[in-house]
Amino acid sequence: MDTNLDVDDALRTEFIDESLEMLSGLESLFISLEQEPDNLDVVQAIFRPIHSIKGNSSFFDFPSVKTLSHEMETILDLVRKKNLGVSPELIGAELAGVDLLKEML
Repeated sequence: MDTNLDVDDALRTEFIDESLEMLSGLESLFISLEQEPDNLDVVQAIFRPIHSIKGNSSFFDFPSVKTLSHEMETILDLVRKKNLGVSPELIGAELAGVDLLKEML
């Protein structure tokens, strides 16, 4: 038996579990963002796990997860830089992205 494969599988499983846990915490943050659309601390709290998932998804060969999380991160970065305002449509799109990431993982 190849022990490297076992380590890779264990790491991949850990990545998936941690990512799903991070994603599950985002829904309440989006509710907070809807109530406080100018709160950049909330935007940053949402951005951070999406950024982590994007970065790690390449390592574990999840190209679709990387692509979607990159797009979500780009939108959140525009909000952080105040180049895009928070709207119900933006929150809805980001929440749909969270749901899709969960399915993909």
